[in-house]
Amino acid sequence: MRRIDGLKRTAGLGASLGVTLAVLLSGCTPAQYARQADKAAYGLIQDKQAVALGEQRPFTIDYARADVGAVEGRSRLLLRGEPLPAGDEPVRLLSLSECLELASLASADFQDEKETLYIEALALANQRHDWAGFFGALTGTVSHDKIQDGPEINAASGAFEVGFAQRLAQGGLLTLGAGLTVLSDLTGIHNTEFGSFLTAELAQPLWRGAWRGFAYEDLYRAERDLAISVLEYERFTQTFSTRITSDFYQVLQDLDTLKNEEDNIVRLEQALRRTQVQVEGGQASRIEQDQTEKNLLDAQVRLARLRQQYQSRLDRFKITMGISTAFNVAPDPAELAALTRRGPAPIPMVDEQALAAIAEQAAAEAAARYDAEHPGAAGDPVGREAREAFIRRWRDQAYHDALEAQVAHAAYQAVDIALHARPEVLRGRVAVRDAGRNVLIVADRFNPRVDLALGIGASGTRPNEPFRVQFHRNERFAELLLDYSLDQTDNRDAYRLALIAESRELRRYNTLIDDTRLDVIDNYRELIRARQTYDLQQRNVAVAERRQRLAALEQAAGEASARDVLEAEEGLRDAQNGLTEALVAYETTRIEFLASLGLLDVDAEGQYHERETAMRFTRLSDYYGSIDIESSEEGAAFRP
Repeated sequence: MRRIDGLKRTAGLGASLGVTLAVLLSGCTPAQYARQADKAAYGLIQDKQAVALGEQRPFTIDYARADVGAVEGRSRLLLRGEPLPAGDEPVRLLSLSECLELASLASADFQDEKETLYIEALALANQRHDWAGFFGALTGTVSHDKIQDGPEINAASGAFEVGFAQRLAQGGLLTLGAGLTVLSDLTGIHNTEFGSFLTAELAQPLWRGAWRGFAYEDLYRAERDLAISVLEYERFTQTFSTRITSDFYQVLQDLDTLKNEEDNIVRLEQALRRTQVQVEGGQASRIEQDQTEKNLLDAQVRLARLRQQYQSRLDRFKITMGISTAFNVAPDPAELAALTRRGPAPIPMVDEQALAAIAEQAAAEAAARYDAEHPGAAGDPVGREAREAFIRRWRDQAYHDALEAQVAHAAYQAVDIALHARPEVLRGRVAVRDAGRNVLIVADRFNPRVDLALGIGASGTRPNEPFRVQFHRNERFAELLLDYSLDQTDNRDAYRLALIAESRELRRYNTLIDDTRLDVIDNYRELIRARQTYDLQQRNVAVAERRQRLAALEQAAGEASARDVLEAEEGLRDAQNGLTEALVAYETTRIEFLASLGLLDVDAEGQYHERETAMRFTRLSDYYGSIDIESSEEGAAFRP
């Protein structure tokens, strides 16, 4: 009977402890803990946005993959209130802004970047909690032991402890704690003992690891690196938007090439019919007819290949945006038509109005000079053509010389912006700073360890008055620890390796600066070349159209051969394709260049907007004062 009563008491106390533990644990469900994590991570990201960007921006890692639904092939994704078509539904033409918004919602790459930033923020939140925060634990045990032919032993114990720990920037650790304890043999309340305690402890190094902020270094770097990651994320949104834009126009360029080939086939069919008539009338040979027919067949083969190329590029573009290839969507050709009507946007950092004025002035001076040297040339068709060529040559040369002068100055400006705007440059600088700091930290290990520990504690009145703390019987302690090893081999090697690492990071940084300068200058000159190519292609199309019309008329009059017509048709097709290619190349190169300098902003819908001033990282330098930012005129070398 005693055994049964003991088991009942054991079960009763165990149930009580279990209920207490369940009540404490039921305060938060896994979903609530996830929301707590979101609150901590999002809060840190917004804090670092204010530091890095000067403002807080919407941020979430919510994501819904844009798949085709299993029921009737319908989409589960709404774009601006309408589901994306799939299955047998008509194709939906998407504008550039719609594609940018869709990609920001559905792209896996975009989602990966958001989650990477979130994970880093959550890790910092945890690190902050370890640096300063409350802690607590509830523990309990219930046991029953039966010795063969011996006594039964029942026991139960429990403890509840809470406290606060604060690490100090100079290496110390301050801890405050309080707790309740219970011990029982499960025979009744008279044999149950309750206790309590209060403690306060301070541990502070006095030599090694003290007074120079070494203890705070890891948290400092984590705080700073998250702010840099916020800047990198913003730069990613810019480069991602430019990639979507580039792919968008590439698809439309392929479609335009396909249309040009279809128009070319129509003209070749007309040329073939004219040639057949001339062959029947004895005005052309059968060889010319065969050549025309062969060019037509070649064009039809190219058309089939271009259709396949367009479809493949369209499917890849869908995947880049994060949607299935089963969706019936495509870029709207009206976007390319609108871009063609608008023409190329202004060259960044170049005063095109000043260039135009210089070119017009040079043209006027050239006209006056030519008229003075060649009086009466305006009345002669050949003279007029020579006069126009002379004026055009002088105008183009003056424009080119003025442009080169502006480009040289603009390239210098672009380099200066890049050195204060590109996150990779900032990463290089902080790597040099951290390597130099590591040298100091490792050198500190040569010092002896001298640690001071102080503490005070008091317990409750036993056995049953835990809340009457016996402050008059407190316990105090002080401890001074001295530790120094005579064998410094490990510290010696670590210090030498730290010096090597610092030198290596400095070399990498200097190389990074040189590479950045070269990259910016090359990209800017590529932008200028793309603009000049577009201007030349415009002239090329005008010449090719005139030549094609003239060749068709002369063939109809029997004054041109089929070869002349075929060459004219091929020249027109190539010129049209070249003009579209040049326009797309300039547009995409331009926005990529702006993104590389932090001259774009991307809003919550994924739309990019040009900035008047670059998004520099000097704000981070002002906040984290140990990141030095030197003027680009002072050279690349940098010391923390």
